[in-house]
Amino acid sequence: NPFVTKILENLYLGDLETASNKKFIQEEQITYVLNCAWEVKYTPPKEVQYLHLKGPADKYFDEATEFIHKALSSGNKILVHCKWGVDKSPTINSLLILTYLKYKVVASQLVKD
Repeated sequence: NPFVTKILENLYLGDLETASNKKFIQEEQITYVLNCAWEVKYTPPKEVQYLHLKGPADKYFDEATEFIHKALSSGNKILVHCKWGVDKSPTINSLLILTYLKYKVVASQLVKD
């Protein structure tokens, strides 16, 4: 099974293995993939909209959140991933929820056991 966490209805957090799992991408009907690991090359399935951040998340936050918003606002599913799924992609997802989507949440609510 791939390492993946469903953050919101159509927003998933994962690692490179998850992003590379074509069966998972197809079964979950994920149509957008955001690669937050600038050091990792990844070739998505051709039917997937794809954005690869070219540097640290803080420098590309606006580009990343616009891409995520485009996916979510059109009713599509998006996977946000980095190499291990524990650093860059959770940061982007957390910042997105706290700022761009304007959700008022307590940080502890973002963490799943």
